[in-house]
Amino acid sequence: MKKHRGKSCRQCGLASIGDLSSKKSERHKKRLIQISNELLKQAQSARSEPEVEVPAPSVLTDLERKLVSGALLDLEAIYAGMTSAKQQVARDLVATHLGTVPRSRSARHPIR
Repeated sequence: MKKHRGKSCRQCGLASIGDLSSKKSERHKKRLIQISNELLKQAQSARSEPEVEVPAPSVLTDLERKLVSGALLDLEAIYAGMTSAKQQVARDLVATHLGTVPRSRSARHPIR
């Protein structure tokens, strides 16, 4: 086999390592420019079209409101008798079920 000493071989069509790395570098530059342009377009569209979240109207009946109020009063009574660590565990549990991200302080405080 012939050695290719840094130059491309016209007979076999192999490019030199330098040629390959510069082509790869050019592809990377083009891709980075493309990504940059996409991010710029997204940022511009986000500024021009702000998303506005409108809260859903409350559709609870009077009976449902009464039941929810009673449950909240019960929870407050239970909550008042808990240690701070148990209170945090309860907050995390409720936040998890509501789909929000809880503050993770419960990992630092064991349940007492």
